Amino acid sequence: MTHTYQLTGMTCSNCESKVKSSLLTLPDITQVEVSKENNTATITMEKHIALTELQKALGTDGKYKISAIDHNEHAEIAKSWFQTYKPILLIFFYITIVTLLIQFTRSLISWTGCGILWQDSSLYFPFLNS
Repeated sequence: MTHTYQLTGMTCSNCESKVKSSLLTLPDITQVEVSKENNTATITMEKHIALTELQKALGTDGKYKISAIDHNEHAEIAKSWFQTYKPILLIFFYITIVTLLIQFTRSLISWTGCGILWQDSSLYFPFLNS
């Protein structure tokens, strides 16, 4: 994914190279393009990196400040949570659907308006029929 950020504090080409090398030290950043004229940094990363982590890489002295231009930081975090748990959720739903289909085809449950009622409870609770 590629994001463009507003970057202030650069005054010369040496600042551009310093910012670029500082950002490239972070893991998961594959490419950085910095423009002193536009006050922007275009960063290509393998996974989303929080704005606070980018600012830490530039230094806490306050000379360079980075801010988001065209994306929402909270939306990125929410999206990455879903991407993280998507395989587990898919497996859970697959197992649930297959289990319900098997049970429905074996006619062990009947579907009513108020929920699922077991037709033959002795299969699951044999001690109730004694």
